Amino acid sequence: MRNGKFFIVIPIIIFLAILGSGCGSNDDAATTVDRAVNAMGGQVTLQSVDTQLIVTAGQRFEPEQTVTPGDTPRNVSDFQLTQSWDIGNNRLRLDWQWNILYPFPGPLAYADVMDGQIGFVDGPDSNNSPPQAPMESVRVATLRKLHRLTSPLFLLRTAIENRAVVEIRPDENFQGKLHHVIGLPDAVSPIRIFLDAATLLPTKADTIEDDPYFGDMLMEAIFANWQQVGGVMEPFTLTVNINNITIHTETRSNIQHNVQFQAGIFDIPANMQTPFDAADAARGEINSQWFARFQSMGLPTYTDQSQTVVFTEVLPGVAPGVFHVTGGSHHSLVVEMADHLIVIEAPLYEERSQAVIAEIEARFPGKPIRTIVATHFHFDHGGGIRAYAAKGADLVVGADSVSRFRVILDTPHTLKPDALQNNPRVADIAPVTSFPLNLTDNIRNVDIYPVTNSHSSDLVVAYLPQARLLFVSDIFNPSGDFAAADLPPELLATIQQFSLDVGFIAGGHGVFATAIPGP
Repeated sequence: MRNGKFFIVIPIIIFLAILGSGCGSNDDAATTVDRAVNAMGGQVTLQSVDTQLIVTAGQRFEPEQTVTPGDTPRNVSDFQLTQSWDIGNNRLRLDWQWNILYPFPGPLAYADVMDGQIGFVDGPDSNNSPPQAPMESVRVATLRKLHRLTSPLFLLRTAIENRAVVEIRPDENFQGKLHHVIGLPDAVSPIRIFLDAATLLPTKADTIEDDPYFGDMLMEAIFANWQQVGGVMEPFTLTVNINNITIHTETRSNIQHNVQFQAGIFDIPANMQTPFDAADAARGEINSQWFARFQSMGLPTYTDQSQTVVFTEVLPGVAPGVFHVTGGSHHSLVVEMADHLIVIEAPLYEERSQAVIAEIEARFPGKPIRTIVATHFHFDHGGGIRAYAAKGADLVVGADSVSRFRVILDTPHTLKPDALQNNPRVADIAPVTSFPLNLTDNIRNVDIYPVTNSHSSDLVVAYLPQARLLFVSDIFNPSGDFAAADLPPELLATIQQFSLDVGFIAGGHGVFATAIPGP
């Protein structure tokens, strides 16, 4: 369907279906909408905008990739963006020029191209991606949601066309000023629009999303530096916060309306088109900020990693019952003990952990998972840890992240209830200090060692002495057999400090690798 209302009305239809809302006409809300619309330029002017071009530049920050939990968020990338929006035909194109600063520095240039509910990626969006790729529905939904949250023009046009479901909310103070607040239904949680009581211009829009670590998370788009563009007031500064922490800043150098776009810039090649998947799109709607954070590091992680779980017994003739769990970008290690199991690493999100747990229960019926070890607190390596805690597992983590993981375990997940929300328990958290922590059944040992390093202050590695096997995340990602000279100095120093006899390494990323004997 190609008309201006398709893109605007669909989120409201979804929201009403989910919540069963029966909001009726609200004169106060309608009046407030009209006043805000007039402040931005008036209904006729706003609805006459058929295309929009925004040229902008900014920075991305990540709070859960710092060296120590709670540090100032790391600047992971700088970007330049040209945003082309064909409102009448429901098409959106984002031309990115990224300067990735962390974790793998370098430039990336590509475009996210969307036509309705499908799209494709034109250009390599990571160091090892193809020159073009179909866009998964989760990515379309993620980028569409972020666009509507950060566009006052989109939000007020939506409010104009759906006055009957706009809700008036209590006034609130924001940035030291009184604001009128209206609520706009959306697919997951309403979007609140804060209108400066003096100017009636939107100061911010916010909503609640789910986050694998922090559950019900406030996401805010804050608008400033308003200027008139062809009769429409537009913000030239945008800030995006999650839980009051800034993850995105940008300054817009050029905004134009009713631009004649070059022919074909929204076209999706036939071999790049994939059918819309509503379930996959729902992942983007409820976790858009989480997916966008990966993309801003040059590591788009949209594929559902609960779908492929591969257990490989790595040393069946030497140390039976030790499995490298792969099948995605982030791996785990499962260790069978005499009467229980130990799992090293619970990456990404609940769904990945639940898929691994299901396979564990099929392979080891009746044997409980007693311990889950987190190699470090970074958000891609512990997002599934709550699923193990709900199963009765206690945690082993580096000393610097004990309080962070306690917060993660205690945070409510009501918007998207996970296993721990539905089956609450207080899990113990054992810290790994300057000495190794030994997990044993008096037959097999799993020793957890601290690593002095510059990546994460709480980093630990797991060592199985009977198997001569080391599990390590991030500071070394094995791609094949290795020699001591191939190891990073920080890992080699730990091996030497504790006199570890390492014959094999299983990577939190990468493969299971064998040591090449030295001279």
